[in-house]
Amino acid sequence: MSEAFATFFERATGAAPFPYQAAFATAPAPPDLLTVPTGCGKTAAILLSWLWRRRAAPEELRATTPRRLIYTLPVRTLVEQTVREARAWMHRLGIEDIGIHALLGGAVDEVWEAHPERESLLIGTQDQLLSRALMRGYAMSRFRWPIHFALLHTDAWWVFDETQLMGPGLSTAAQLEGLRRSLGTSLPSRSTWMSATNDPSRLHTIDLRHHPLTGHGLTDADAAHPDLARRLRATKTLQVHPVGTDAAQLALDLHHEGTRTLLIVNRVARAIEVFESLQKLLRKARRDVPIRLVHSRFRAADRARHQADALASDFTGIVVATQAIEAGVDISSRALLTDIAPWSSLTQRFGRNNRRGEYAEGEASVHVLDLPPKEVAPYTAEALDDARARLSDLHDVGPATLAALPQPAHPPHLPVLRRGRAYDSLDK
Repeated sequence: MSEAFATFFERATGAAPFPYQAAFATAPAPPDLLTVPTGCGKTAAILLSWLWRRRAAPEELRATTPRRLIYTLPVRTLVEQTVREARAWMHRLGIEDIGIHALLGGAVDEVWEAHPERESLLIGTQDQLLSRALMRGYAMSRFRWPIHFALLHTDAWWVFDETQLMGPGLSTAAQLEGLRRSLGTSLPSRSTWMSATNDPSRLHTIDLRHHPLTGHGLTDADAAHPDLARRLRATKTLQVHPVGTDAAQLALDLHHEGTRTLLIVNRVARAIEVFESLQKLLRKARRDVPIRLVHSRFRAADRARHQADALASDFTGIVVATQAIEAGVDISSRALLTDIAPWSSLTQRFGRNNRRGEYAEGEASVHVLDLPPKEVAPYTAEALDDARARLSDLHDVGPATLAALPQPAHPPHLPVLRRGRAYDSLDK
């Protein structure tokens, strides 16, 4: 079966699957947790596994694979990128009868509900998808809420990507899965949570905690794979800069011609301020370095243009951005500058540096800019203090270094949806 999947995968992507991707696709049932470092192909593992299991796999695997894939993401930037990738892969595979439906603010495609018997790929933000699962669907008539509620709770495979950014949505998703398992559904349904920093303790809600979770990740074969091993061994020299460091000047000093320098800040206002400072510095120095600004407050058409340009694989210059590109976006940089942020966010930002191991040891660098105690928004002072403590003993933030660090346990966000009193005995 793995050879058949490898042929299918290579036809779609032009490259052979990594061992963990093949093992994921051919497992008797999809696992609950997929924990893989950034830049190792989690999106392809999910989308192409589902397509193969529905269209080319033996009947026993198709029977365990729901007809609807609900791919849930925390921000719209990732939705747009995932839709593009899915369309490209399905075009190369010659699959034209599976609809790809995007659900995000300002672009809600609901054609899929008219044909519940067909296979459908829904890719959307968590607010759009989870609200429908709670029978309170955003941007739709309340009279159609029950239809979406029914279709999303049966014969549906929910996939939650970049779980560290979901906040209370993560606990909501976990509890809904716990309710489906406890109360049953008419046709098989399941959920998979994936991230470079999966934390199973966040999923231990009142109902899901009673069900053991299966996991999947990299194997010894992946560590020996030439391409994947290069990514896993990539080095990223770390330097923490004190409060008051001029981010624009530092980015200009670190930038190497012909490479991408990425500067991620925590607030839109700061992104604009740093971008304008860069413009002034370049005019003063009479240097011709392309610079781009990416944040969430552009008009839709302008945002699409800015992102397409800044995130293009051949762009060389300096990109100033907010958290809109901290996770999931497939770009790499030689120098990465980032404001101090919660540890889970930092690890995702580190994944935008030397992503494929393209730079030799000592060439790629990560620079964390500390902020004054009063500038914690949109995070908490406790989360930033925890990140400072974790950074204090590190000199490199490559995948191998981060994988060796202990991960603290966190309880799920509460409150979550609960069953009525008639089912109280099932909680015990």
